[in-house]
Amino acid sequence: AVQAAHGMFGSDECFHATSMQALARGHGLPEVLPQFYSGFRYFYHPAFHALGALTSWIAGEPALHVLPVVVTGATALLLLARVRDRLAGAWTWLAMMLVPSFGDFATRLYAEGFVTLLFAGLVLLMLEWETSPTLRRTLALGVVTGIALLAKFTALVWPVLLLVAAGVDLARGRPVHARGRVLACAVALAIVAPWWWRNHQLFGSAFYPAHAPDVDRALQALNTHRYSDPPLVLLGAFVRDAWAPLLLALAGAVQGARVASSRGRLVLLAAFALVTLAAMTGPYAALRHLDAFALVCALLGAGVLAPAIPRARRLVVSAALLLAALVTVVAMPDHRADQEPDAALREAFVAVRALTPPDARVLSLWTYDTAYHTGRQATWPIPWGQVGHPVRLFRAATTEGLAQAI
Repeated sequence: AVQAAHGMFGSDECFHATSMQALARGHGLPEVLPQFYSGFRYFYHPAFHALGALTSWIAGEPALHVLPVVVTGATALLLLARVRDRLAGAWTWLAMMLVPSFGDFATRLYAEGFVTLLFAGLVLLMLEWETSPTLRRTLALGVVTGIALLAKFTALVWPVLLLVAAGVDLARGRPVHARGRVLACAVALAIVAPWWWRNHQLFGSAFYPAHAPDVDRALQALNTHRYSDPPLVLLGAFVRDAWAPLLLALAGAVQGARVASSRGRLVLLAAFALVTLAAMTGPYAALRHLDAFALVCALLGAGVLAPAIPRARRLVVSAALLLAALVTVVAMPDHRADQEPDAALREAFVAVRALTPPDARVLSLWTYDTAYHTGRQATWPIPWGQVGHPVRLFRAATTEGLAQAI
């Protein structure tokens, strides 16, 4: 909380903060953010920005700095208070404390912490619904799934899982469960459908920037080369980063294979393991996108393991996780060290404010940061979402051509 409160927004945080402020002031979704990229189309999932707008309206814009800490705290409370097996919830939380990426984004204004909270809630709702598929729980499952779909593309796994599980229910002769899952899926899709329709009408694709009709192929190739890790590289980084949750998931899978009563949870764990691997093959997949999947796998694994092993082993696991978490807290690094603008950039921001008129547009690789911290419009060529691509500047072969492009 101290690190987050005293931080200076950098990179995508500046985009999120600007979007939240735009929603709070305009009481609606903008079509274009003019301060970014010569006019930046607002196609980003709006749930996190709506949460930030509400936070800004209630507590002021400085509260946005600690919003990710509050969201992470809500995840802790959910795991410690709402998981039926309290020990499994505690193990999951302690294991996530050992994930460096999870710690980083507990202090950064990104959507990843919010998505992780929603995924945790969806797992708990799913497990509660399995024991008692009431209409209230069905609607709650559908609503939270819909919010998750409005928060990140990765949430598309949930309606797919619901429909696949409904098919399995029908095959097993459980029509009530099948109908409930289909209803929950329908509620979720009804919530997200207006957003998809809006993007289709405004930008030509319901899942924009996927299938973007305005894509610049050359810029897309450069972006893909720069920002996409090969799946095996990302897998290696994920194993190193999320080793503790993955150990819980693996131990739970081994234990669940021996116990027939754990079969349902084991199937869900296997499904999420496959989904996690599939997520690594997506375009622009990054380590932070996998935090939510790590938590789900840990929670499902711990839920199988905790009630099944002897008391002495439970104490050993608890003591090991608690000790590791305490060491992590004592040796906590600056989670914002590589997030904030460095001294040279801060000096440049001061110069931009001093040397340019208020209506200037600045060419800056650090576009979000420059626009946010100087109050000037800032641009750089990007593959999509940009009303006007300033690519002529970069394709000019002579100084005369550059002058004409400017």
